[in-house]
Amino acid sequence: GGALNVPNGTLAIGPAGNADLTINDPASVVTAKAVKLGGVNSSGSLHLSAGLLRAASLSMNLLVVGGGDLDGSGGTVIIGEAHNAEMDVTSGTATNMGALYVGYTPGFTGTYYQNGGMAHVTNNMVVGAADCVNGGVGVATLGGGALYVTNAAHTAILGLGNGIFTMSGGTLVVDTLDLSNPCGHFT
Repeated sequence: GGALNVPNGTLAIGPAGNADLTINDPASVVTAKAVKLGGVNSSGSLHLSAGLLRAASLSMNLLVVGGGDLDGSGGTVIIGEAHNAEMDVTSGTATNMGALYVGYTPGFTGTYYQNGGMAHVTNNMVVGAADCVNGGVGVATLGGGALYVTNAAHTAILGLGNGIFTMSGGTLVVDTLDLSNPCGHFT
């Protein structure tokens, strides 16, 4: 319960060693300018099963939205910055993400998995880097729930770079689907 407020800085979970933050009380509110889970040689995870997490910037090792609400405050969410990383949405919401990068740093893989809940990206969702040889690898799977990559002007883009987007269930709503990169695949 309660509130954790880091309005002008970074909430770092596991910048060295290993650490885990669990938010599981409906009355909990965690607000930060940025949340960074893990580092190059460390591990940080966040489990959101109830309550609210609000951050304009997120970079992660592991983020599980299993209930509760993630508010991206119109900022950037990066999965796979300087290490392999994963974001799972099983229930609850992950909304107001301006940009979602799945696979970012060369040599590392970012994984996005959704089998429930609702996620909303307002500008761009990029799965894998544009560079097919030296770019980060992205793996996105939609098996349930609803994923929206859209805005009021209908200019949001789901772009596939060095990666794959697999849809086996759920609902996908996209303003523009960009499959122009030869190493991007949609199944």
